[in-house]
Amino acid sequence: MARDLTVLTAWQDTRFLMDKKGVQLKSEVVMTFGCSVCVEPPPTHLMVFDKPFLVLMSRQGSKAPYFALWIGNADMLVKAA
Repeated sequence: MARDLTVLTAWQDTRFLMDKKGVQLKSEVVMTFGCSVCVEPPPTHLMVFDKPFLVLMSRQGSKAPYFALWIGNADMLVKAA
């Protein structure tokens, strides 16, 4: 049994579909592990949400979004570790 497992990579792809019939949620997770100490590579893309922003979800080809969320302050956000 390995006692020095290290997470080498971890990612999640989530698809969320909501319409008048209900919600469909599909999620896929991939993780790889190693048995030695490794150094995490620096992130290749960093998104900073330091101002109010709008989230819109729409179907491909649709003229109007089916979901809108205005984030006006940090109350709904979780700070990255």
